[in-house]
Amino acid sequence: MTEGIPTGSFSIGTSTTTVDNKVVPEFTIDMSLDDIISNRQKENKEQGKNNRRQSVRNTTPKKPTTAQKSVGSAKAKKEANARARRGTSSSNKPTSMDIEKEVYRQARKPKNQQGNNNAGGGAKGAGRTSRRLADVKAKKKAQADKKAKIPTRPPTKKALKAAVSAMTEAGFKPPQGMQMVIS
Repeated sequence: MTEGIPTGSFSIGTSTTTVDNKVVPEFTIDMSLDDIISNRQKENKEQGKNNRRQSVRNTTPKKPTTAQKSVGSAKAKKEANARARRGTSSSNKPTSMDIEKEVYRQARKPKNQQGNNNAGGGAKGAGRTSRRLADVKAKKKAQADKKAKIPTRPPTKKALKAAVSAMTEAGFKPPQGMQMVIS
């Protein structure tokens, strides 16, 4: 009956390890299971921090290219003009921080999307579609027909009298030789 049982030694509290493909002799484990787990977690955490730092360093580009700089500055100028038009900025020139921010954005873009300046930022070649001239004309004609179908009625006499009386009560008098027209 002892023929099928392996004859290797087994004891709780000892371990064999391999270092550089060499078997290290058995040594006793003088830590509890909780201590072993906490040590292993500390080691993994330290290795993870080092890996994360290296991966961030490796993925960020060293310096932006000339194309990235020019695209970034052009976008910053465009944004500054828009802010000036909207009245949120007093100057239509971008600050150096705005330019730097846009250049950094361009540098972070993947290489396959850098030439793609779509407003939506979609896939390459998925920009605006050109419409045929006939389609544009047909749409304008349809809109004009729709506007023409709405009949316009002149105001009623009651509404005219109310408007005239309100204006005279407010003190409005048309200049001499002029007429007041209500449409």
